[in-house]
Amino acid sequence: MFVLDGKSPIDSGKRLEWADIAKGIAIILVLVAHTPLEYDPIGIFINSFHMALFFAISGFFYRTDAHPSFAAFLAKKARTLLIPYVSFATVSFLYFLLRYHFGDSAYYADLSVMRQFFGIFYSAGIREWMDFNLPLWFLTCLFSVEVIYYWIARLAGSRVLILYTLLTCSLLGYLDSVVNPYKLPWSLDVAMTAVVFFGLGHLFKSLIDYLVSLPLAAKIIGGLLFLGLNIAFTVQRVNLNMKLLGHYIDFYMAAICGIVLCLLLSSAIRSKALAYLGRNALIIMAGHLPLFTIVSRLLVKFGPITNTYAYEFTKVFVTLLLLLPIIYVINHYFPFILGRSFRLKIESKISKGMLS
Repeated sequence: MFVLDGKSPIDSGKRLEWADIAKGIAIILVLVAHTPLEYDPIGIFINSFHMALFFAISGFFYRTDAHPSFAAFLAKKARTLLIPYVSFATVSFLYFLLRYHFGDSAYYADLSVMRQFFGIFYSAGIREWMDFNLPLWFLTCLFSVEVIYYWIARLAGSRVLILYTLLTCSLLGYLDSVVNPYKLPWSLDVAMTAVVFFGLGHLFKSLIDYLVSLPLAAKIIGGLLFLGLNIAFTVQRVNLNMKLLGHYIDFYMAAICGIVLCLLLSSAIRSKALAYLGRNALIIMAGHLPLFTIVSRLLVKFGPITNTYAYEFTKVFVTLLLLLPIIYVINHYFPFILGRSFRLKIESKISKGMLS
């Protein structure tokens, strides 16, 4: 049996390996979706659910009783989301300036350096505002989502009212995607859709616990079932960030089926590599796109790969390899970039030691 927002293993303070693996799978899908394969059938499949998965997992870890006040809630979210955003955006913008002045002049002809600078503060995930590092839109969008859901959970009171409010958000988000061609600051427009997946991850955390605890055979059968359903509902290319949602019902059904598929898969396998990538998904999300340009040049220099799939997957793999030392350096020497401190890092190590 399961209940809405019931007790979950996360309340014990233990790290959930399946959640790390799910984020590891999701971040690899993000990298693949940021290649030209985005327009290929595999990219259309990935885009049907991969960003919704990130929001759902974030919602799974949301706790209504974790913050004594809104001020304390804002302070924590600013530390864990906005400090990393500003840190990575600053470094990315400086790298953008180098590319702008010494790179392909034709590519940058329609871009304004000043607008890119103000894009750090506007944070709308389109090229005109954030060519310096587009994936960073997710961090400010997640901040917006968490603030919106904080007040939904506080003001709605009952779970039924929260669900009705999320339904309203889904309709408003879809209406915006149809009638509003502009991008709002901090992806507030996208947040109206993303908060639905965040809220479902929070409200149905006990159902998620039930799914990940199923026997392996049930996970395999369920995974195949939800894979088939996802394919059936994925009738056109969608992109959550760009507000390309397609048909309302198809969009949400494909996303939910893809999320369940990934949850079943992540709980059915054991992979230290995927778990490591998942624990460091923030760094990978922030660092992969600037590296793509470098890796592409390296691949051309060391010999062309004629097959598109082989080339793009090799690019993703090499990029992940190059990110490994960056992950190590940031975690060990610059944890403040992630909103952490050396004190928190030491306490985390002590806590892990006590739990092991």
